Amino acid sequence: MSDTPATPARKPETLRELGYLFTFLRPYRFAFRGAAAASLVSMAFGATFPLLLRYLIDAALMVEDRPLLLGHVPTVDGVAMLLVATLVIQAALTFFSSQTFNRVGERAVVDVRNQLFSRIVALPMNFFSTHRVGELTSRLSSDLAQIQEMFAFLVPQTIRQTMLALTGVTAMVWTSPQLAGVMLISVPPVVLGALFFGKRVRKASKEAQDRLAEAATIVEETLHNIASVKAYTNEQFESRRYGSALDRFMAVVIPAARLRAGLIAFIIAGFFSSIILVMWWGARLLQAGKLTHGQLTQFTIYTFFIGGAVASFADIFSTLNRTLGASERVRELFREDPELLADSSHHAPRDERSALDPGTASNAHESVGGARTGLVTRSVTATIATRLTGEVRMDAVKFRYPSRPDLPVLDGLTLSAAPGEQIALVGPSGAGKSTIAALLLRFYEPQEGAVLLDGRAAAGYDLAHLRENFAIVPQEVLLFGGTVRENIAYG
Repeated sequence: MSDTPATPARKPETLRELGYLFTFLRPYRFAFRGAAAASLVSMAFGATFPLLLRYLIDAALMVEDRPLLLGHVPTVDGVAMLLVATLVIQAALTFFSSQTFNRVGERAVVDVRNQLFSRIVALPMNFFSTHRVGELTSRLSSDLAQIQEMFAFLVPQTIRQTMLALTGVTAMVWTSPQLAGVMLISVPPVVLGALFFGKRVRKASKEAQDRLAEAATIVEETLHNIASVKAYTNEQFESRRYGSALDRFMAVVIPAARLRAGLIAFIIAGFFSSIILVMWWGARLLQAGKLTHGQLTQFTIYTFFIGGAVASFADIFSTLNRTLGASERVRELFREDPELLADSSHHAPRDERSALDPGTASNAHESVGGARTGLVTRSVTATIATRLTGEVRMDAVKFRYPSRPDLPVLDGLTLSAAPGEQIALVGPSGAGKSTIAALLLRFYEPQEGAVLLDGRAAAGYDLAHLRENFAIVPQEVLLFGGTVRENIAYG
């Protein structure tokens, strides 16, 4: 597939891509918001742990003028009971939020996978002439699995770690503004470095996904045509072809892994260097009597909270970059215009619903981030629902396949068939026999000339009803999975 054209304003494009992803959650937005609220409250209880630990230590050391806790002078036993209570509440809320995030993520992606498949099978034959089956299969499997990981892992992790970081910074400033200043001066360079690495990781991850899709395409083609592969003893050839595709994948994925490893190492090294600096300065304040043991312990644990949060942002950025790359590929498929099928009880795909909003009706021309959504339907100038008599005429038809625009297949073809007349088209392979059948079924439209059915232009008929008038016995019999009865009854 062709890459989405790059835009100069990358940040707005990223925000639009994120907005596009979250439209998948609209049918489950209330459950998702409940899980997010539970996660926030859970992290709020978790963030009180260093504060309660400070009260516990100061109570044990009998520090004078220690602040009241819930209106009482804190005691060792009382603070310990509060610690246990907060841990129990946090565990219960974490269980609820994690379970809900996973359930919502799975359901949302199943909806999108179903809609994406409906969109793909509704696309015209022109599309399948220029896109390989393995590539499309990869979009339905690996790309959507990446999006599911975002909903089940990335979003809750971002909420938790952001909550811990913000709470930690606030508590640190409240505990010791001087020590917090040292911390805040040393952290921004690490964050800026992470953003720089993250852009490069995203680009490399997107290229790796493309290479993996190419390898999947070779597997799909080989297994689909396994009889031909064995007939020509091309097993080794296909193995080498697949191996070459994997080599191209590895040539991209290894540098991408090196970039991700460098990103993680940079963040960890940079942040823990900041922690060493803070601990050294804190030790000096403790010696000067400007901090208690409990305050220093509280500050240290909040420092580790922030350290863990910032370190996790490396993995979050990496996952986000992969997800945005997958999202762009999925959105490219939703941008494709499907065939113009009118409403039919058994022909129209589940459509007229936004491809971005599973389960919610929307305007067929709704726009999110510049992408058209929903299966596009247009008015058909003339439609019929009755049987054709069988009069067929092709008048000076010229046609070239989109994948081979330089090779004319039909060049001014004119033929006619009366109702009930039997005609055999005879000629060598590539003469255009199958192409004529494809034009009658409107798999393609001729570049010049006209295809007439019962005296009307084929393009004037409703596509679903037109194809109901045709029966095909293919040269090669391909069976669907299922029983013989189901295959005979197909269509």
